[in-house]
Amino acid sequence: MTNGLNLLLAEIEKKNIEDGSCYLTTSQNELIEAGIYGRLPISLKSRTLSAEQTIGSLLRDSIKNINITQGKIDPKNTQAITVEKLFPSAFSFLYKSSPPPPIRLIKLFIILSCLYAPNIEGGRSAAAIVTQEIQRKYSAFSFDESIYNKRLDGLRQGLRISLTRLSEYGIPKDTSSLNNWFSRVFANENSQIMACALCLLFIDNSFQQISGAVVKKDSGLGAKQNFVRLSKTAFPEFSQRTSLLLYNDDQECGALNITWHTDNKQDATLTHTDIKRFGLQEGQKVNLLFQ
Repeated sequence: MTNGLNLLLAEIEKKNIEDGSCYLTTSQNELIEAGIYGRLPISLKSRTLSAEQTIGSLLRDSIKNINITQGKIDPKNTQAITVEKLFPSAFSFLYKSSPPPPIRLIKLFIILSCLYAPNIEGGRSAAAIVTQEIQRKYSAFSFDESIYNKRLDGLRQGLRISLTRLSEYGIPKDTSSLNNWFSRVFANENSQIMACALCLLFIDNSFQQISGAVVKKDSGLGAKQNFVRLSKTAFPEFSQRTSLLLYNDDQECGALNITWHTDNKQDATLTHTDIKRFGLQEGQKVNLLFQ
């Protein structure tokens, strides 16, 4: 018999729920409320069962009914005991095949940062289990300040990415401050470019192709709106791509088709109309997320 956790995870995946609340009725008619963040159960509540009994029921019993509602969940409500007992099975289920969207992976790191908070009982023990599972999947994972700063230098110099929040807020040495750091750096939870950059900084893999460029106005007769002209010579690793998302810092401006040329220039050449509608200026640094 499939246990309640596996049925819950399968339902989350089927309905494509990232964050929300879930109400489950077990085969023993116990009602359980689960908080879901980044597709992972981070909290469980029951009016009739203790925390240990609730977890045991979910791992032991099957589920008669599941009702999931998409919605905002505060990761600071993460329960250490819930994560400690459920995370290994949930992680192996959700991360078993293709790479996850970078935003979902950052939410996993945020859950870990919440476990380091000084006021969460059993947090360090749960954090150790989460870290172990992440490192089995992504061996380069680290919150270490020196490793982070080394990768950040590479991000700025190699990819020319410009993200203000990464410059303003250095990663704390004390892991108990990580959650507040994430709240500042990843304030825009929908920013794919920031999520990709943070994946590079924490696991040395962005899963998507990103780069920085400088805005230039296209004054040629063939200039077309909704297109960006890029150099195959300056961006050789991206030259098979046909479209991208353009970002002003970590704010998405819009989607553009790519026209490739061979001049060795690191410019993102746009029409005057597109520069204006995106609120950009010629000579400004922008970030590119290739599709």
